[in-house]
Amino acid sequence: MKLNIDCVRDIMLWAEENSDLRHPAIYIDTVLSKSLAEAYEEVPPPIPPAQFELLTRYDNDELVYHIKYCIRAGLLDEFASPDGYSIGVSDLTPSGHAF
Repeated sequence: MKLNIDCVRDIMLWAEENSDLRHPAIYIDTVLSKSLAEAYEEVPPPIPPAQFELLTRYDNDELVYHIKYCIRAGLLDEFASPDGYSIGVSDLTPSGHAF
């Protein structure tokens, strides 16, 4: 996938606005959560309100790719997610703030 620097910037702003010392920003992979819910005959989890704004500008796959890119690039600190379909971000790193 081609790197979209506007998407990276929006993710960084989303993470900064929606996380603090005790509350991570959570992004739910809507495609994966829907697949898992169908497989287990469950209702998909609700989408966090802050995620809707991102989904109006980018599709889910682009967002997941770029969130993982930000984590691997050392811009975001990942918060371990126990459910397998969401990505938690605990904070921006110093490099993330400089970005």
